[in-house]
Amino acid sequence: MVLAFLKKVSRKRAFWVLADVLVFLVFALIAWRYYPAQSQMESQIGLSVKILDGQVPYVDFTSEYPPLALLGYLLPALLFRSPMGYYIAFVIEMLLFDLLAIGLITKISRRLGIPVAKALTVHALVIIAAGPIIAVSYDIIPAVLVLAAVTLFISGRTNLAWAMVGLGLMTKLYPIVIVPFFFLYQLRQAQYKQIARGVIMFVVVTLALSLPWLILNATGFLSLFTYHLDRGLHSETTYGSILLLGKILGLVQVEGVYSFGSWNLNSPLADRLADVSFIVIAGLLGIVYLLYTRGLLRGTRDTGDIVDLQPSAIATLLQFVTAAVFIFILFAKVFSVQYLLWLCPLLPLITGRWQVPVYACFLMAGAFSQFVYPYHYQLFELFTPSLIVMMAVRNLLLLACGVFVLLPKEAGPYVKSPS
Repeated sequence: MVLAFLKKVSRKRAFWVLADVLVFLVFALIAWRYYPAQSQMESQIGLSVKILDGQVPYVDFTSEYPPLALLGYLLPALLFRSPMGYYIAFVIEMLLFDLLAIGLITKISRRLGIPVAKALTVHALVIIAAGPIIAVSYDIIPAVLVLAAVTLFISGRTNLAWAMVGLGLMTKLYPIVIVPFFFLYQLRQAQYKQIARGVIMFVVVTLALSLPWLILNATGFLSLFTYHLDRGLHSETTYGSILLLGKILGLVQVEGVYSFGSWNLNSPLADRLADVSFIVIAGLLGIVYLLYTRGLLRGTRDTGDIVDLQPSAIATLLQFVTAAVFIFILFAKVFSVQYLLWLCPLLPLITGRWQVPVYACFLMAGAFSQFVYPYHYQLFELFTPSLIVMMAVRNLLLLACGVFVLLPKEAGPYVKSPS
């Protein structure tokens, strides 16, 4: 079956498929040895067994995962119940999504005029930088769904693009940040009917995946959202790095506490920062949407149907979508290491004169991140100064990476005319 599949793709594509398989194989072995993979698989098996035994999520048991995330956990359990068997099936599932990312990156890179080999090389590098966490986390799924939504949108299949965002939202909450970009572009092009149809598709998909739970037990389903609202300030966040640097310098008092499945910081200041994080994200995203709108207004409006976007418009859309994802990661009150996977399908498609700084910052940030988690995370939890500084540098590099992404590709408007 593998040979038959490889015959259908070019030799160059087959090389990258095999490279991806090799990376996942190595990462799976490392994750099983050094990451909390065994305990995590047992937890996922436990959730899956409850469902297979007839228990209804959000009704018979609580869960912080959206419905499609639970489906991602459930599929490997249909084949295996042992931790090792389940783990192998789960890794294969994540590998298949990453192979889908390769296909989407190939498609968009051709539209942008980026050499496919270059884009796929960058993809391999950023995956390696993100680390073995890709083997034990489902976060590559929403990342691929975001790229799939963008791919559909730039190909003129806008209704499906809006629907894909709905699927992404029901897998992870962050894909909602790309909705304004679709709305703003279609609004500028006077595509009012397309906006209405797109919003309807988004609402229908979202309701189809949430309404059954709302009917069965609205409180249980909404606890999915209140769980994240109630979380404290994660120690790995940008805010957490500032507080921890203040702690080792003797400027602030803060304690560590394990809660909500992560190592969080506990102090009145930490609580206030957690409370304002949503406002910070909303404000920064608002600025990004305004910048995107400014660029659209400088371009020429095309009142015809969207068949497909021109390369300049595609590049700009990807630029601002990636910047929005950076903002969500860096300024939320939780920053788990697997969130880096959200950027892996997007970064290979960044164009312009700032590509090298973007990739350099991300690769260095990934190296620092992996050094701390998981290999020295216990020492980080004990407030070891060198590791606190390393995590702060990681976040600073990612912040620089996000700034480089958002900088204009060249002098002049952010967005050239798509026509």
